[in-house]
Amino acid sequence: MKYGLVALDIDGTLLDSNGELSARVRRTIKAVIDRGVMVTLATGRRISSTLPWAKALGIEIPLVVHNGAVIVCPKTEKIQLQKGIPVTIAQQIHTDLLKRKVPHLVYKGEDHGDTGYLPTEFNSRSRALFLEYIDDHIQNVEQVYFSEPVIKISALGETKQIMAYLEQWQADYGQDTSLTIYNSVDYSGVDFIPPTCSKATGIKHVAEQLGLSIEQVVAIGDQANDLEMIKAAGLGIAMYNAPQEVKEVAKYVTSSNDQDGVAQALEDIFL
Repeated sequence: MKYGLVALDIDGTLLDSNGELSARVRRTIKAVIDRGVMVTLATGRRISSTLPWAKALGIEIPLVVHNGAVIVCPKTEKIQLQKGIPVTIAQQIHTDLLKRKVPHLVYKGEDHGDTGYLPTEFNSRSRALFLEYIDDHIQNVEQVYFSEPVIKISALGETKQIMAYLEQWQADYGQDTSLTIYNSVDYSGVDFIPPTCSKATGIKHVAEQLGLSIEQVVAIGDQANDLEMIKAAGLGIAMYNAPQEVKEVAKYVTSSNDQDGVAQALEDIFL
């Protein structure tokens, strides 16, 4: 199989644990692009925190952001696709999270999900956690108003708290949204995104635009939100630092993000 597109997750995959891009990874991606293979990014990040990495790597084809809810052209910054959670469902989720006192950010459709709105009833500690684990573009608001479909709602709390509610959330909202879970040692997060959205659907859309099939895609990632993309791709690769559930669906496990795992995989396949 001749692979024509590489889809890379950013955090924990492209970047090391300090959030930096190594010289080897940068050099290898450039060499792959120079050989005529297209490269894109597929991330849970918003547009403005993804574009700088695309530009640093010379990526010019569409990017998959917000876990597949938005696809954007890095050259023109034009939105090519945007999906949203219906207003009534988004309001229900927001009310549920407020009732359970679960801190959360609402990413609204009006700005393509580029600002996370945090209800003011959550204290500065909650804001600090979001800044550390999820996003750095947060606006505190006394009340979240819903006028257009919502790109994403990101909940974050202590793992025990999040896991206690997860089954109920899946039962209540699993038909109307896709739920993605993130885990760390002490804290866990849940992203509610539009139904049928995932990095896999986003990458399939980009591949088709380029005249490629999903079987011609190499996908590399490290977290639960990469799982569907890794399963769907012709060659799905997990980072060594990925949890076991992600490694189990991958065809190949590369080195960790602190050992230039992306470079190692791409060198083995293309160079």
